[in-house]
This record gives sequence, C-alpha cells and structure tokens, in this order.
Amino acid sequence: MNPLLTADASTEPFYAVVGLLCLVVPIVLAVSLLLLRDRRRENKRRRALASGRLPGRETPRQFAQRGTWLLLVVFFTLIFWSFAPTKSHRNRPRPRPTTNTPLLAALIGGSLAAGYALFRTFRLYDRVLKRAEQLVKADDLDGAIATLREAVEVRPTAWRANNLACYLIDKGEWPEAYKYLLEAQGLGLDAALYRNNLSSVLRNLGRPEDSLSVQEPHVHSARATVPEVCNYTLALLDLRRTDAAFEQIVRAETLFRAMSLLPDDQKRLYRALIDLCRSRYEERMGGKKPSPLDEL
Repeated sequence: MNPLLTADASTEPFYAVVGLLCLVVPIVLAVSLLLLRDRRRENKRRRALASGRLPGRETPRQFAQRGTWLLLVVFFTLIFWSFAPTKSHRNRPRPRPTTNTPLLAALIGGSLAAGYALFRTFRLYDRVLKRAEQLVKADDLDGAIATLREAVEVRPTAWRANNLACYLIDKGEWPEAYKYLLEAQGLGLDAALYRNNLSSVLRNLGRPEDSLSVQEPHVHSARATVPEVCNYTLALLDLRRTDAAFEQIVRAETLFRAMSLLPDDQKRLYRALIDLCRSRYEERMGGKKPSPLDEL
C-alpha cells in the first residue's frame, strides 16, 4: 500500500501571505475604482453647474464592466492556482485546516466587491437617460424631451424628472420646467443638484423673492459656487437691492480668482456669468461713471 501523499506543510506561511494579499488587493482595487468614478462624476457635476444646468446622468456601465472583469480574472486565477498540484512529499503531516482560511476569506471578500460593482451598474444605469443624451447630441432636443416626458409618465425617477426639467430650461419653457423640478425634489433628488436650477427657473418666472429663499442659506456658505453666487446676484438685482448685489459680485470675482486650476472652458463659463452680473448691475445703476465695479 502506497504511503499517503500530502502537500508540503512548509508552504503554509506562503499560502497565508498570498491569501491575505488576495483578500486585500481586490477590495482595495474595487474601492479605488469606485472613488475614481465618484471623482469623475463630481468633476462633471461641477462643470455642469458652471453652465447653470445639470446634464444627463453619467452612466458607470463601462467602469463597472472593467472593474468586474478585472475582479473575475483575479478570482478565477486564484481558484485555478488553489487547485494546481503542489510538490508532494512522503510521510508529511497534513496541513492544518486554517491553511485555506485566507483563501476562503479572499474569495468571499472579492465576491462581495464584484457583487457591489454589479449592483452599482444595474442600479445607476438608465437606458432612457442615455437615449435622451444621444438625441440632444444629435441636435434633437424635442425628441429628448418627448422621450423623457413619456418615461416620467410610465416610471418616474428623480433623475428622469430632473433631466427633463433641464432640457425644458434649454427651451425656455419655465412653467413646465418648474413642475418637473418639484417632482424631482419630491422623488428625493439631492438639493445640491437642483437648487441652482430651481432658483433660476423661479427668477425667470418673475418670482425673485422665492429664488432667493431657495438659495439661502447655502449661498452664504463656503461651499457656494460661482454660478450659485451669480444667480443669487441676478435675483438681488431684480429686486433692486444693488448694495447686496455689489457684495455678491465682489465675492464671485474673489471665488473666480481663487480657481486657478479650472479648465479653460469652465473659466469662460464662469467669466461670462460674472460679466452678465456686472452688466446688469451697471444697468441698475443707470450707467453712472465712475462705477464701483471699476475697482475690481
């Protein structure tokens, strides 16, 4: 009878280290990719706020596909490696049961990370939003509005209502845009995403007081952006509160000068918004010279 062939017990520390690495590396990689995607979405949102409107939702399908494929490659490699034959020795004791614990932990942790990536993919991806974005890029704004209006009637979501309102803002249809912004708000959309749009719509509907109330008190905080400050300034000018408007123009100029790392296209948008506020202020002041803005 042949003696029992067992794995080399001296490899236990090696397997333990490799198992721990296989547990940590996929999780760190998945978290890093998610943080990178969130940063890209935040940068895109900031560029959108610079233009005074929010574009269609960024779909993370490609990101999730890359991350999922990478995780699957790592996991299948780990599985095949774990079943690969190892150097055998006679009359060696069996490895302790704890030898495979890091490997099992790595498989469980990696599976949870891959499952989370797939969950984010299916939860965030919306074919209707993507189709509407493609129609807008093809200069078919009416088609995008019709697509989203039908989708909101069938299955309303906060992002569908918000994007429909954005496209209606582009057409200058303020009452209907206001209706869908309120619907997006009721469906739980983050206030940071609709606040400036709602304030702009109210101002164009001839309700500057309500426009100011939407922006306050956020506009006075350090997190306020140049578009938000400019929109607030325009509402102040509509109410002929020129002193307060002048203070906000000074603040917008200060914020703009502090943003030296902004992309050129975003700088141009910010500059155009500030210049609009300056010209409206000059009109309210009757074109008097010298103007307080000359010192800025």
